[in-house]
Amino acid sequence: MKTKSIITGLLISGSLALTSCASSHYGTLQSSANLSSNNFNYSANSITGTSTATYIFGIGGMKRQSLVDEAKQDMLAKNPLQKGQALANTTVNIKNSMMFGIVQEVMCTITADVVTFN
Repeated sequence: MKTKSIITGLLISGSLALTSCASSHYGTLQSSANLSSNNFNYSANSITGTSTATYIFGIGGMKRQSLVDEAKQDMLAKNPLQKGQALANTTVNIKNSMMFGIVQEVMCTITADVVTFN
């Protein structure tokens, strides 16, 4: 009887632990350079920058606007633009992860191509 109670308790605890975690993803595609004429070359493809904020009981981290800006600054710090270059095909992806309804982690990733105009 005692073993049955322990197994039942472990199953219930395990089920609660697994069902209280969630993750969602969403993103947008933004135009950042006019590529309508054939006066450019791709210099780099899929450069990225990331930023993360962690919230405990909804407190902490940064506002979402700051997350996007920080991810962009990270991308440009790793891949500085030269004269005549611009970002193209920019995407912003946000991933929200919730663990046990207590801790939320928000990760922002920005990906872009670099074009050089002739």
